[in-house]
Amino acid sequence: MKIKLLLCSILLLPVLGFSQKINTDSLYFKARDLYFKSKFAEAEQLAKQGIEAAPEYHDIRILLIRTELAQNKLDAANEQFDYLIKVAPDYPDVPMLGVQVAQRNHNQVQALQYVNQYLEDHPNDKDMRLKKVNILMELGEKKEARYLIADIWKRNKITEHEQRVLIDAYKRSGANEIGAYYNLNTFSDDYGTDHGNWSTYSLEYQFSIGQNVFVPRFNYADRAVRGDGSQFEIDAYPVFSDRFYAFANVGVSGADIYPEFRGSLSLFYTIFKTWELEGGFRYINFNKPIWSEVIGVGKYAGHYLIRAKAFLGPNQNGKLAQNYQLLNRLYFKNIDDYIFLNLAKGISPDQQDLILQTQNNQNLDIYSATFGARKIIGNRHIIEASIGYFYEDITDERSGNQINFNLGYRIRF
Repeated sequence: MKIKLLLCSILLLPVLGFSQKINTDSLYFKARDLYFKSKFAEAEQLAKQGIEAAPEYHDIRILLIRTELAQNKLDAANEQFDYLIKVAPDYPDVPMLGVQVAQRNHNQVQALQYVNQYLEDHPNDKDMRLKKVNILMELGEKKEARYLIADIWKRNKITEHEQRVLIDAYKRSGANEIGAYYNLNTFSDDYGTDHGNWSTYSLEYQFSIGQNVFVPRFNYADRAVRGDGSQFEIDAYPVFSDRFYAFANVGVSGADIYPEFRGSLSLFYTIFKTWELEGGFRYINFNKPIWSEVIGVGKYAGHYLIRAKAFLGPNQNGKLAQNYQLLNRLYFKNIDDYIFLNLAKGISPDQQDLILQTQNNQNLDIYSATFGARKIIGNRHIIEASIGYFYEDITDERSGNQINFNLGYRIRF
């Protein structure tokens, strides 16, 4: 009788083991389903039951850690992860989970170590490479982040949302650059044979503090018969979050051809991942103050950035000055390379030379089209060029044409 019982026990052992495996698998899939339904507490309880039945079942322990992180049970998640890293440091999902745990502990250095470990086996994993960009930016390793952003842009297929994220991060990485520009405005004979061409020379230096970019600039302009003069201005691009940033500008001059003071502010906020809203104002003091409000919307679509913008004001004699712009920019394989087309009606307060033309007569109009390109050579040298055509009301009875040429060179270091 004892022999029969022993034989039965031996025969039933595989069945019992298989039954236990089935039960732990069942617990795992039930817990995972609850996790994806955001029922984290229930998922946690099932995951704990699974671990009690099978302590070496790593997938269910990983799921338990995720449920604890989702409930902000950081101490419990750390304890479970410390055990996991001891018994199974090379298990496939451990490095990815390690990034999440390290970031929740505000340990970006350790998070970067886990990212690099994961990328050793999955060098082209887009999501992890994007995560590495964010970590590098947090650590202040902006130069390395820039190279990685450019490589992701070339190698990985990115969504419209990821395009916006990469372009924003690339701007915030703020490499030091020196730029020199020459701008030439030519005028038709309708302006008078003695009008002469206008030339502007600009020198600027771009630098960053944290993720905020600053661009001080010196301008010198020769306006032919109107005289010449210089202006100092500075642009700033403060970053408040990954969805909210600003543009600000202040300029001063003692020359008659420039405003005594100019100030600009635009706030940008991202909605629906790929749409960007803009709102702000422009202020120019040319002996008297000129105010204008600006509203705009932008959309990333494929490798295109499409932006529509309107400037409204000043309002004089019951007539509101209005400027409407449509910008279409196409990025190429290199994130620094693009072409653009800008169509506009009316005069923007950002066009310092032209704004005075209409401030006393809001019925005067101007239509313009500008085409331009930007190209990086190697990793340091950037060439920018554009050509624009302007059709302008000079007076109520007379109109004229302008052609604008702009050429710039930047060196990055």
